[in-house]
Amino acid sequence: MPKNSSSNIPLKVQWWKSVNRAAPSTKIQDISLYGSILKIPATSPIDEFLQKSEALILQGDQQLLNSNPEIANLLFVGIVAHTENYFRDLFAELLQLCPVSQVKSSTRDIKLGSVIWHRAGNIERGAFEAFSFASADNIIETLKRYFDVTIDSKSDCYALLQEFDQLCELRHAIVHSGGIMSGKNVIKLKLPRTNQNLHVQINFQTFQEASSIATSLIYSINTELFKVFGLRWRDEWPKKLHNWSSRLKNSKFDDLWRLFFSITDSNRSSTSVRLSKLQCKTEVLKP
Repeated sequence: MPKNSSSNIPLKVQWWKSVNRAAPSTKIQDISLYGSILKIPATSPIDEFLQKSEALILQGDQQLLNSNPEIANLLFVGIVAHTENYFRDLFAELLQLCPVSQVKSSTRDIKLGSVIWHRAGNIERGAFEAFSFASADNIIETLKRYFDVTIDSKSDCYALLQEFDQLCELRHAIVHSGGIMSGKNVIKLKLPRTNQNLHVQINFQTFQEASSIATSLIYSINTELFKVFGLRWRDEWPKKLHNWSSRLKNSKFDDLWRLFFSITDSNRSSTSVRLSKLQCKTEVLKP
């Protein structure tokens, strides 16, 4: 036992420090260096999703992902995050544009921090900042509560939301528990019971499959919601906006088209039906 030489009294050993090395002295020097200011995208939410998700997919080559499962897991989380952000961007702009949705959501709460931060503009995005869209139920509920839109449980869109929900369970395990699945994750995914830890391990094949599911969901819901809000523009917006005129009608359709139209797909000649904005508007107006 060490002793104090002057008093010959034994020194108390700091036994609690025997389990690991001493913590180094460190602090964040400048938190602003961890981020950067980016302009609000001028592209549609679907094009923003395609741009960001395709960039991640290009990073995930087969050799890298199969030999580095931790990197594969992080890229997988990125795909889910960009899917979430599509909904956040789209919902914010729809709330600004659609008078029916404004009436439906008028009694909903918004966090004060979002109001303070967004007071210079884009307040509608603040309405969804406290929401997680890494859940099919949350997406479906938000569409109903804020936009009066019901997703048909027999539709392809609903089926893809259920597939995406499984990806969200895996994402939850990666983000919140280092990839180890909780009981809730395992039960929802209907995986076999085990006495060992069940760990998420994404590889090239499953990353490609997950990316395909997320992209299909975005395509499906973007198409479905354009139909819903296109018909509202024709049938309901004239009744909700008292200053409705031919000029306002055209302006609002321009906004709707910009919100949903994918320049990326148009440039690739991959849209399901090839119509110009004017041709599409003409078709919507047909009884």
